[in-house]
Amino acid sequence: MGRVRLKNRLFYRISKKQHLPLFSGEGGLFVSGRWHQKGTPCVYTSQSLACAFCETLVHIADSKASKSLFSYGTLSVPEDLIHTPKNLPRNWNTIPHDPCTEVFGTNLIKQKIAVAYIFPSVIVPEELNALIDPFHPQFKHCTISPPRDLEIDPRLSKMFSSKKS
Repeated sequence: MGRVRLKNRLFYRISKKQHLPLFSGEGGLFVSGRWHQKGTPCVYTSQSLACAFCETLVHIADSKASKSLFSYGTLSVPEDLIHTPKNLPRNWNTIPHDPCTEVFGTNLIKQKIAVAYIFPSVIVPEELNALIDPFHPQFKHCTISPPRDLEIDPRLSKMFSSKKS
């Protein structure tokens, strides 16, 4: 008889359509992030679509809001494949981020402790994000939804149209 699985937890991912598929982990190969070093395949997600949207907003000031620009999808992860680190690095929430957080997250992924690693959101600390390891051997037990268009309220367009200098 197979393993008994606990319930699943849903994680949300938003990305520009040009970066599909949503859960490939390719982005981590080209740039570093708060919880990973460049060259580490991984996917950043949130436990709510609203938090995922906030996390996306801080990185897209150079884009124009468009109904057709962004997609979102979900990843359902069994609870026994999720890990919440007990002790985060000091200064885990500084802006810009401290490079020690990149090492911390990269080490977790290399150790293959879990498919999903839970961290508080820097933007909304009461919300949770997850760093996903799409190359973990147990990732096959996760369920990916098809991507859907993300409808962005046109009142937010002024946030997208301002250029970063």
